Amino acid sequence: MKNRNFFEISLFLLIITLTLGETSIFDIKLSWIFSVLAIIALLGSPKFRIYLDKDKTYLLAFLLFWATYSFLLFLFRVDYPQSIEGIFSLLVNIVVVLFLLIAIKDKQQVSFYIKAIRIGLIITFYFAFQNVYLGSYVIDIDPDLIRYRNVPVAFFGNPNDYATFLVICIFSIFVDSVIKRKITFSDILLIITSIFFLSQSGSRSSIVALLFFILMLVFYWILERMTKKSNFSYHTAILITMIPTIFLILFPELFFNIITAIISNEQNIISDIYRLSIIKSSIALFLQSGLLGVGALNSTLVLGINPHNMIIEILTDYGIFIYLGYLIATYIILTNAKEGSNSSSKIVIYSIIPSYFILSNASSSMLRIRYSWILFAIIYIYAILSKNRERDFKKNGSN
Repeated sequence: MKNRNFFEISLFLLIITLTLGETSIFDIKLSWIFSVLAIIALLGSPKFRIYLDKDKTYLLAFLLFWATYSFLLFLFRVDYPQSIEGIFSLLVNIVVVLFLLIAIKDKQQVSFYIKAIRIGLIITFYFAFQNVYLGSYVIDIDPDLIRYRNVPVAFFGNPNDYATFLVICIFSIFVDSVIKRKITFSDILLIITSIFFLSQSGSRSSIVALLFFILMLVFYWILERMTKKSNFSYHTAILITMIPTIFLILFPELFFNIITAIISNEQNIISDIYRLSIIKSSIALFLQSGLLGVGALNSTLVLGINPHNMIIEILTDYGIFIYLGYLIATYIILTNAKEGSNSSSKIVIYSIIPSYFILSNASSSMLRIRYSWILFAIIYIYAILSKNRERDFKKNGSN
């Protein structure tokens, strides 16, 4: 924490706080409290300078548009029930991404905020251990989830959300290892412990996402050394990322039947069929909304359950314009990674992006899984920095 200003420390603590899920004090969520603290810290730092290049400016403008568009839906989309909690949750996530966007100026600062993720991860290990071995839970949990065995949830409410968090942390550790150009013993220990609790969660989408990530690491490592042409790896990354996404939207039943055939069994088939029906209903709601979306968290209000897929949730709640903006941001990540000189950075980023899409098959709303937003922000900023422009960031932005 040496030589860090109050804003950077506040943001660091906010990221740790997000580990605590929806924990509240006097019915006020901790994430909301620390978001306000970080805003006060930023406003109270007169010497803090912000440097934005064109790619950072795009994400800043897109997030502000996302927030404004969602608020307009809240005000004028009277044909659907609206959720003020959804607006607040969306704003907290956007604020965290904006803070990271303006706070990070070099790769060392990326590593600094990943350290907050590490601390948060370690905190959850303590409670996950109590969950699995002592059957002790600090939050209310559905009795059906622990009818047959104790499962790790930490502060996340259900094992699938915690599993998503674990995979996001593993992705972050890999990014940090590329920045440091080494993987330490503590990195390995955190990854192994995360995989252990991931296996105890029974979350298939998270496990498949991690396995796919490992497969992609090997694939791109071989590709980079065989072709020596970054463009080939780049176009391959675009295809691997975009084709499943388009396929999921246009042919959701076929997409889900393929995934189910790979990872399903008799025990899970009922759950898989139900999940497919949710996705179908969500897409129908998206079309019914005139492609404009129904508003933050409102698909959950209309359907009685969230879409169980972050990509579908973006379409259903926020419409086609926000989704296209999200795809453009993803394209910027891949393009910046391609132009970087560090092949390890390319391999890790190219592997994370499609794995992130698989990970999007989460049980809870993307608004609750705040670390998915943090990961996207870190990958976006790191991809920009991977073009060896740290000198420009340091020259034009200072604390």
